[in-house]
Amino acid sequence: MNLAAGNLMSLYSPKKIEVGTFGRQRASQTTVLASFFLQILVFGLLGLTMFTTRHYGRHWLAVFIFLGLGVAAIGGYGFVLGRVDRLGLARREILTGELCKP
Repeated sequence: MNLAAGNLMSLYSPKKIEVGTFGRQRASQTTVLASFFLQILVFGLLGLTMFTTRHYGRHWLAVFIFLGLGVAAIGGYGFVLGRVDRLGLARREILTGELCKP
């Protein structure tokens, strides 16, 4: 999920990376906010799964739930990768303008 969101955020809010000042650069606020909410979602699903399996006393059930969530995440990443080429072509002027700034 993080990789898929990172690909989309790179296309929707691009930012040029300077190699010499790599450690001091700031990400755009949109990217930070989206990443924060994605982490809340991931840890929320983790907590809900652990709470549910502990409540019912079926700890082994967590393996199957996490396996299903993993398959869904891989499917979502594949879906994003299938669409990212067209999105990149549609936004090529914005990307080129941002990445070629002095």
